[in-house]
Amino acid sequence: MNKFELNLANTMEDIINKTIKLLHCDTARIVTTRKNQYLINEKMFMVIGYNQNTKNEISWTSNNSNISGSQWFKNGESYDFDYVKENVIANGRNYEELWESIKEYKELLITE
Repeated sequence: MNKFELNLANTMEDIINKTIKLLHCDTARIVTTRKNQYLINEKMFMVIGYNQNTKNEISWTSNNSNISGSQWFKNGESYDFDYVKENVIANGRNYEELWESIKEYKELLITE
């Protein structure tokens, strides 16, 4: 089996693990509109995330000049924190459609 082919016997975990490898992201999860307890004919979405820290962001001052460093303050002191920046990148009504949509997203990244 190709390293990016799906194993339908273990599909949800398989898609998540392969998405992380394919897109080099830190997290991946599947969310759904889930009207019932089964994922049959429900729209599924792939959400990927990248670990971030506020110290690496650009802040804007009141006179619209940008500076590097924290824009977050607590008790008058600047502070930084870790977070996960997430994006919805694909959707499908079943695992095969979802996986095809993920691969299409990857192709768009390559062509840009």
